[in-house]
Amino acid sequence: MISAELVSDAKALQPLEPQWDDLAIRSRAPYCSPIWMLAWWANLAEDHHALRVVVVRDAGKLVGVAPFFADRYRGLVRYRLLAAPISFPVQPLAAQGHERSVAESIGGVLAVSDPRPDIVTFDGMPAHRTWPSLLSDTWPKGMHPRVHHMRALPAPALVLRGRTYEEWLSSKSSNFRQQMRRFRRRLKGKGAKFLLAEGPEQVERGLTAFIALHHARWEPRGGSNLVHSRPEDMLHTVAARFADPIRFRLWLLDVGGRIISVQIFLEAGGELAYWNGGFDEEWAAERPALQTIMAAIEHAFEVGDTRVSLGGGSEDYKYRFADEEDQLDWTSLLPVSPRYPLARLSLLPDDVRTTVSNHLSDKSKQNLRQLASKLRSSRGAGA
Repeated sequence: MISAELVSDAKALQPLEPQWDDLAIRSRAPYCSPIWMLAWWANLAEDHHALRVVVVRDAGKLVGVAPFFADRYRGLVRYRLLAAPISFPVQPLAAQGHERSVAESIGGVLAVSDPRPDIVTFDGMPAHRTWPSLLSDTWPKGMHPRVHHMRALPAPALVLRGRTYEEWLSSKSSNFRQQMRRFRRRLKGKGAKFLLAEGPEQVERGLTAFIALHHARWEPRGGSNLVHSRPEDMLHTVAARFADPIRFRLWLLDVGGRIISVQIFLEAGGELAYWNGGFDEEWAAERPALQTIMAAIEHAFEVGDTRVSLGGGSEDYKYRFADEEDQLDWTSLLPVSPRYPLARLSLLPDDVRTTVSNHLSDKSKQNLRQLASKLRSSRGAGA
């Protein structure tokens, strides 16, 4: 028998974590692990956020979870998925064959939750995942939300299953192979070593280097969302909770005791997701970030991963590795209520921003980031 409840206390979720993580593994959804999502909640959620996790059971067994949090968005109540501000794709999870009943249960709970959502946002969900439409279709009768598509990003990826690392490498252009081998030789000639961080000391060293390298690279460019969210504590929590270098992979490039590149990956069910990285620009000529990603891909073949997702965005370096492309969609559900017109109106600035952004050059976007960073700094100085 299907039952559903709304959980608003993170401690009440702890007994469910093993089953929840199993759903993430079976769904091949690295960022949907409770370790990642609840670490974000514990370390990066803001005071005005409210935990709203829908838990669905069948005969007592967890068959679905929709890990939302509620916040205020332009005067309205918005539900988003945990960790969505810093990672995508994230999504509700359901055991195979239970997708429709889980969606129906989620909608039934959200329709009477406190506070009830005016907007339910799904950030960067794979286009083949039909959760927004499924939730709209199964929402309680007479209240079916409108599905509002906001924007989309390509997500380059490469398939590992059915071939070896050497076979994959031979499928790339000769120019790519020559460059990667040349830079690898140059790095090794200078004593470089690739390390998959293991143990508390190496993890601590790697995470400290990641924060320093990422900040040093992006702060002069106006910063990144990650710079301003300060994820240090979250990453330490995640590394300690996974406690092995397979689910949370911290790849380091060390030259004479100095870390010049750190690249971070998460894994679930054979799906390896590239999250973020940093490198020392003094070594840019040796392509340290590309070389570290290359080492991570080679290792992924060795341990039997089936696919590597390089994340949303059309950066050139991703396509140098990729051989296929997903699409990630930003979609909102707008429940039908007296506040529907306000909810629809609230999304208009985002629609305009997306349209303008699609027509801006990379240089213009960088200038805007730098301006935003200066404004943040000036506000801080005046506080």
